[in-house]
Amino acid sequence: EGEAIITLRAVRYAVLRYSASDSLLRIAGVPKAQQTQVASLFAWHILARPRFFDGPHARDLYTLAPIAEEGPDFAFDHAFDERILEVRIVAAAADLLTRDEEGRWRLQRSWTSRDAAGGALRHFHRSEVRFNRGWRLGEITFRILLRGEGKRPAQVTVRLKPPGTLAFRRTRHEKTILELIARNGLMTDRDAGLVLDAAE
Repeated sequence: EGEAIITLRAVRYAVLRYSASDSLLRIAGVPKAQQTQVASLFAWHILARPRFFDGPHARDLYTLAPIAEEGPDFAFDHAFDERILEVRIVAAAADLLTRDEEGRWRLQRSWTSRDAAGGALRHFHRSEVRFNRGWRLGEITFRILLRGEGKRPAQVTVRLKPPGTLAFRRTRHEKTILELIARNGLMTDRDAGLVLDAAE
């Protein structure tokens, strides 16, 4: 009596990677709505530290503020890594927010730009979007072209949506991606002990 049955669902793959030095848990292959629960179970059963990832800013990992401050002409600085040939911003989404009668922010409308050649952010020049005038940059997708052994460069596409989503498929390029966003000011500067990363 009082026992609960936990339902199971088919999962093609699920990956949990934990770095003790950074207190960083990466979860892949699990629906976003269930990632917090999986992190709590990991903290409870594996780390024996219940509520380890339950801090108020546990998913506050990334920011697009440096891009919004520079505006549509922002370009990634990748000179520190000779393997990176180019970084193209292939999609960007901005939201117009206004305050309602109760002072809460409400979404009025969104504006999305896509450009496989890398000009997605620059398209905002020809739009109604004006950052810091009610418009907020909500997410970007960028493609990193890397020097490879073959004739064509290797590519990895990354979706960055603050506060906690950094999604990409090729985990072998993870270190390069994290260093790129950190060096361009897109990681929040805070206590790593409360981090839950949703890198997929």
